[in-house]
Amino acid sequence: MTEKILSPDSYVFETIVIEDLDHVLSITLNRPEKKNAINDVMSNEIIYALNFAKQSDHIRVVKIQANGDVFCAGGDLKTCGRRTMRRSQRFQKLAMLKTSA
Repeated sequence: MTEKILSPDSYVFETIVIEDLDHVLSITLNRPEKKNAINDVMSNEIIYALNFAKQSDHIRVVKIQANGDVFCAGGDLKTCGRRTMRRSQRFQKLAMLKTSA
């Protein structure tokens, strides 16, 4: 059995604004200072909103829009770089464990 997703009213979002009105769920990207680049937090919030829309019988349309002068610059390169660095550090640790064994 799948777990029911709570209403967006139950959450405080950091990077998006959600509005549920007249069968339309509006998702507004809200990182205009970063050109709405998608980071891990925004990604999780968008996934949550889309899952909420999928499970809601009353939502018929999902509209995605953005605050600021750019819709979305793509992935936030600063967070992508950190993730890559952490991944490479894990590989280095694994390699060190393997050679010391």
